[in-house]
Amino acid sequence: MQCNPNQSAYISGKGGQDRVLRVLASEVGEYGITVNQVAPGWMISDRFRENPIDDSGYVKNVPLGHRGEDQDIANAVAFLASDLASFITGVFLPVAGGNVMPRI
Repeated sequence: MQCNPNQSAYISGKGGQDRVLRVLASEVGEYGITVNQVAPGWMISDRFRENPIDDSGYVKNVPLGHRGEDQDIANAVAFLASDLASFITGVFLPVAGGNVMPRI
């Protein structure tokens, strides 16, 4: 969703991945298979906990005002894998505290 300079290969790869997963969701839906994407922001992980760095520049752009934890990603994946999400497919789900907001 963000197009930063010097990231053309990364951004185009993510765009291609998005389209492939949406088409796949259309193709396998008739078999009751759901296909969704979880798009994490810059999360706090064990690596950051062991070697913290200044993340204030990133955090100032996050509407919720902080970075997420690795558990936030696990929670999103658990939801999408559960029966609670049985009628959800083709979704791009940013788990980024509002730092990434897709437009409709």
